[in-house]
Amino acid sequence: MSNHIDHFSNETIEAIGSYVYRLIDPRNGQTFYVGKGRGNRVFEHVRGALSDGEDKNTAKLGTINDIHGEGLEVIHVIQRWGMTDEQAILVESALIDCFPGLTNIQSGHDKEHGICNADQLERKLIAEEYEEPDDFKYLIVKVKDETKKAREGDLYETARSAWPVNLKRVKSCKYVFAASGGVIKGVFEPEKWEEHPNEPGRYRFEGKDAPKEIQDRFIGKRLPEEYKRQGTRSSFLYSKNEVK
Repeated sequence: MSNHIDHFSNETIEAIGSYVYRLIDPRNGQTFYVGKGRGNRVFEHVRGALSDGEDKNTAKLGTINDIHGEGLEVIHVIQRWGMTDEQAILVESALIDCFPGLTNIQSGHDKEHGICNADQLERKLIAEEYEEPDDFKYLIVKVKDETKKAREGDLYETARSAWPVNLKRVKSCKYVFAASGGVIKGVFEPEKWEEHPNEPGRYRFEGKDAPKEIQDRFIGKRLPEEYKRQGTRSSFLYSKNEVK
């Protein structure tokens, strides 16, 4: 018979408020999932896995089922409790940054203020915002360092695919801005958009570097505050400017 609890008492629920938790694999002591919630949220993952619920996170559910298949149980750790929902979001994001290889489908919120080295932070914060253009529409794509590394450091190959964009809308964008850490790293001029052959519903472009005057105008500049607020959870953004 298990000595692990599978729910909190009403008294505990009332006292702990919003909290951040970790799910740990007892076979190796590794954290495999980080989350936030209230009430009995921390226990719902195991309950959902064992009841074949609607959760689509197959990596997480597979880990839970493997643990139970060996006669063991997931270890539930409450990392911090007694917080507001807003505080829990920040703690969850920081914790996700600290545990590479998690089964979380989504990364933490507010990646704009996420992990970076001191040199990157200094360059980012002293960079000036670019002035919103009125002569063309553009698409902003957020390139990840790990994706760029996997594509041998090629910024163009990293920026060109694969995005769940609206094909009609993206074809009206003259340029693609590749942003990392809120700073524009490259600007490209798409010549053709097409559905990615290996990722249905996602698209890639073929193109070239934007003209030098466009690159000089935007590369090294920060995204305007409006885009950073809007895009905390988005992998891409459409420009909001009105073209004259």
